[in-house]
Amino acid sequence: MGLGARCPGELPGPGQRRIRQDPAPGGVIEHLKEEEWASALQLKFMGYVRCMKHVLPIMQKQKKGRVVNVIGNDGVKVSYWEVAPGADNAAGQNLTL
Repeated sequence: MGLGARCPGELPGPGQRRIRQDPAPGGVIEHLKEEEWASALQLKFMGYVRCMKHVLPIMQKQKKGRVVNVIGNDGVKVSYWEVAPGADNAAGQNLTL
């Protein structure tokens, strides 16, 4: 699997890739179905995990590299109407720190 297959878009510079995540399903907690929660986690959080797992061995072999995840602030700032994306963002922030 090439990195570009899961994480499309290139940044200037050799070997650098950009991860683009679409928004997770939003809504208030009492209206979200379990499948929507699972979809949100698969889309955003697991997307970060999969891409990081792919590039970490490459960075270890090169003895250098950086992972920069651009994550929304709903993981810090609670939004009642965007609870699933907020949970995704909080998980992404924890993974990235």
